[in-house]
Amino acid sequence: MSLSAGGLGPLAAAYSPDGARIVASFRFDNQIRLWDAQTGDEVITLRTLGGWLYSVAFSPDGRNLAASYGNSVMVFESKAPMEGPDR
Repeated sequence: MSLSAGGLGPLAAAYSPDGARIVASFRFDNQIRLWDAQTGDEVITLRTLGGWLYSVAFSPDGRNLAASYGNSVMVFESKAPMEGPDR
């Protein structure tokens, strides 16, 4: 699977602890993207408050993800978009 947005690869990426999801940040668009690791489908795009995104990480339980930019860190709930009858 190849992660890209606007023809460019991610600045930072991480697998969820269960390996089901991949999160990646792209410095040029102030967005965080979440993919289904099995299908390669983009599940959700999250907008940040601005600034280049330097790193992304899942919490140990996989329910949250953090993204750092500038002198700040944002935390998002990550599990909700992937929950459903087949998850």
